[in-house]
Amino acid sequence: MTNLAYKAIRKAARLIERNKQRYNFFNGRAPTDEHNSACVLSWIGYFLGEESLMGGGFAAQIAERLTGLFGSPAWSTFYQRMDDFGVGDWRENHRLAAKALRLYADTYYKKEVKVRKTG
Repeated sequence: MTNLAYKAIRKAARLIERNKQRYNFFNGRAPTDEHNSACVLSWIGYFLGEESLMGGGFAAQIAERLTGLFGSPAWSTFYQRMDDFGVGDWRENHRLAAKALRLYADTYYKKEVKVRKTG
């Protein structure tokens, strides 16, 4: 999952950075397409191809997947990690959210290097 998560986080960062109206920290629902508005976790889940759970909880589901924790510790751990990058108020600013996401991807999900066969 490492490379898949890395790519999904980077795609979410690119979409949020380029489309201010697509970022809403308070919207944890699963986006159905790239014209929706959602939080960072929901966009990551969208690009991971995750399905929304019945009754909501999509962003929480993604936080659990990314951190390996369950329940509220997953949320608080993910948000604390984003805060620790010190980029500023990423919850309110789409460009800062994108910057924090890229740092998150680079820190927690380094891109796997493809090895080419020779000979």
